[in-house]
Amino acid sequence: MRHTTRLLLLSSLLLSAGLTAHCQEHHAVILSDTVPQQIIYHTGYTVSYNADTHTPNWVSWELSKERASATTVSRSGNDFLPDPQADDGMDTRHYSHSGYQRGHMCPAADNKMSETAMRESFYLTNICPQDGVLNEGLWNELEQRCRYLAKKHGSLTIVCGPVFGADFERIGQKGIGVPQAFFKAVLGPGNELIGFIMPNAPEDPEKDIFSYAVPVDRIEELTGIDLFPELPDSIEDKAEKSFDKQFWEIRNWKKK
Repeated sequence: MRHTTRLLLLSSLLLSAGLTAHCQEHHAVILSDTVPQQIIYHTGYTVSYNADTHTPNWVSWELSKERASATTVSRSGNDFLPDPQADDGMDTRHYSHSGYQRGHMCPAADNKMSETAMRESFYLTNICPQDGVLNEGLWNELEQRCRYLAKKHGSLTIVCGPVFGADFERIGQKGIGVPQAFFKAVLGPGNELIGFIMPNAPEDPEKDIFSYAVPVDRIEELTGIDLFPELPDSIEDKAEKSFDKQFWEIRNWKKK
């Protein structure tokens, strides 16, 4: 999908397989000029941070088979921290007594390849106010499915973030924006694409993660973000309008 925007990111995501083996990947996200953002690069992800909502606009990372399988470190003992590269004075107390959990966009479990990557995944620039049932339920399940598919197919490129409407709740002294939903777009081998949009609310017990699956075009319409524009137009236009149920194994993940 094309928007009248300028290119704000052609990022280099630095991936570590554990020690010194690094792989550099390039991909682009296009965001409207009117949206506040600060691009911040970390070991395991790149974030477009919004100092007005005090949340990311989007977070992107490459999930390789090796990274999805890593067990070098655990999340135990890590606390949520201000991002030293952000300049808006955020700290974790602004989430206190809000009724929302601190929800990772790039999951801690995708950053087990090094202590640095794990610590940085707890930076508040990677966090949004998230309904606890969603955070611990279908959102977590979707993260697990991505790791499974990365192990099977070799690598996925993931972009995710919050969805805000015209009016939204704010919490804490900083006025942190509470997303009305969350999106996740996943690019697999062979330019296979799938998207998800999940409301920031307790999940419907009758629904599974693929009840929220959508073509990536739908995410672009809702957020104004142009995802994966580096794909050739002939591939992008087709891939963003539908998704391959067989490739993403949708039938295998349906609730019994």
